[in-house]
Amino acid sequence: MAHHRPHARVVSLTPAEYAPYIQCAGHTVTTGDDGTFWVGVKSPNGKPPDYASYTVGPFGTGFNDEDGIIAHLWDVTATGVRFRLYTTRYQRWCGKTAIFGKWITVWRR
Repeated sequence: MAHHRPHARVVSLTPAEYAPYIQCAGHTVTTGDDGTFWVGVKSPNGKPPDYASYTVGPFGTGFNDEDGIIAHLWDVTATGVRFRLYTTRYQRWCGKTAIFGKWITVWRR
């Protein structure tokens, strides 16, 4: 008995039709007194990004991130993303802090 396999319909699409829209950059900032900072973005569709992240660093040779700074996503709009810094060393939100790092925002098409 022969096995019958249904034919799959293959549709060829250009990558741009499904490729996400991405914005990213390096960033140096001094936060507000509450440890928050704002990254301005330009939405391609008038909506907030579907994904946003911030990585503190990279740190140079010999630098030790003793406070264990983590950036938490705090607020997202179509024009920007707000992050708030947390210190794992002291288990609390940071106050005014000077940092550098990299951010990325992604929108689905």
